[in-house]
Amino acid sequence: MNSKPQVRRSLITACTVLLGVSAAHGSTIVESFESGTLNGWNPGTINGNTTTLSTDRASDGSFSVANAFTVPSTLSGWTVSTIIEIDPRSLMDAGATTLSLDAYSNWANSNGWGVYANTINLVLYNSNGWSTVGPTSGSLVNDAFSTLTWDLTPFAAAITDPGLEWSALGLVWHVGTWAGGEDGLDNGTQTLAIDNIVITTVPEPSSVLGLLTGALLVLRRRR
Repeated sequence: MNSKPQVRRSLITACTVLLGVSAAHGSTIVESFESGTLNGWNPGTINGNTTTLSTDRASDGSFSVANAFTVPSTLSGWTVSTIIEIDPRSLMDAGATTLSLDAYSNWANSNGWGVYANTINLVLYNSNGWSTVGPTSGSLVNDAFSTLTWDLTPFAAAITDPGLEWSALGLVWHVGTWAGGEDGLDNGTQTLAIDNIVITTVPEPSSVLGLLTGALLVLRRRR
């Protein structure tokens, strides 16, 4: 039979482990498009090309959402184009902390005209306003997948408020160029693919309490 100090130490250890696991992995939602559909995401259109489901390129499984389009040499300044978007209330709640995804980019700019921004941002907008959010880690890598992560903590409660008339979370391509329509410059091309979208949330206090209660019952039986 365990002594009381041993039981107490075991209880503390179990609670610490459960709290750590629940905080790190409390609730994750993964969208890897393996249903073979956009699964509620609405496609955007970039320079005449609509985002579609693709089996040509994926980082997880067979499917990703992709868009390949011409970037005209006459483009100049900042441009933001929607790749896909969704009502965030279908994916997350106020406890959402991060969003991450795998992003593929194949940027071809044969004539070398100036590019000072080439990234994917989040645009969070609803009936109360909007915010543009850059990734806190990761960046587009030419001809490869890379993982980008955004901090949702300052925005999650506002964009998931059930009282909103409408709310949307958009994944957008953000480019800045200084081509400026100079004569003789060739167009560029860009291929984007997005896969393996993960939203992580802090668990509800009731869920953590349930885990701790279970641990207490197990340890009590051991005694």
